[in-house]
Amino acid sequence: MKTLYLILIICFFATGCKDKAKPTSQLSGVGRETAGNVSFQWKDSEIIVNETLLEKKGLTVKTRTLPDPNSRQDTLYKGVVFADLLKLVKNELAIDQDIVEVQFIALDGYVLRVKPHELENRQVFYVLRTPELNDFKIRNLSLNVNFDWRPGYVLLPRFENKKGSTSPYQVKTVKLLDTVGENPILAAAGEEQIAGAKIFVKSCSKCHSHFGFGGFKAPKIELMTIRYPNDSALMKFLRAPSQTLGRPIGMSAFEGSDEQMASLVQYLRTLEQ
Repeated sequence: MKTLYLILIICFFATGCKDKAKPTSQLSGVGRETAGNVSFQWKDSEIIVNETLLEKKGLTVKTRTLPDPNSRQDTLYKGVVFADLLKLVKNELAIDQDIVEVQFIALDGYVLRVKPHELENRQVFYVLRTPELNDFKIRNLSLNVNFDWRPGYVLLPRFENKKGSTSPYQVKTVKLLDTVGENPILAAAGEEQIAGAKIFVKSCSKCHSHFGFGGFKAPKIELMTIRYPNDSALMKFLRAPSQTLGRPIGMSAFEGSDEQMASLVQYLRTLEQ
């Protein structure tokens, strides 16, 4: 009987240990087991693109040394030309219509909308590896931190019609559209906030991301606006960020009219809720 009890006790503890969830190593919210998997979507169809798929399909991997948009340092990249990748995805998803717009959607909600001909003309590069960097890290000089660029990193130059646009990193979804998509920020804004939302898209979303969620370039909007519950104080900060804080920061001063400022502040308050 004692032997039976001993066996039961051993089985109980062995089972308990097996049921315990193993910790998942994560960087910037990306599990290593899913990093590198980017969802390409066309209407109701989807394909998960990763290095294994590209090797299987025989897409030529190229090596390039280019200035990193964030660190501004020359960096060695291995990847594929995005136009070639787009052709592969179109073939895999049997897309026989023209793609009018490509949307890159990052983990922090940042959305970049680009026309296909821009991607091809400017030789946009889809990164698979950064061989000389340890642990997939890219340097952000403005915040003085390293961060994981995965699941996906798309290198693109500044587009003429998108002044100041930067290469989106941590891209988790690429949407292919047959019509010009509505900006998701404007689509979610109420009628009373639409004027301020348009200003936010033009002046703020590049750094503070989709719906002000924040990212590696700038903090979440709410963390800034709640420091100024009085609208006049918030407007003063937006007009002169560094002077108001008494220290230099990377945020540009808002140079719009007083009417535009009022609309922007009204919209920013909705992001606190």
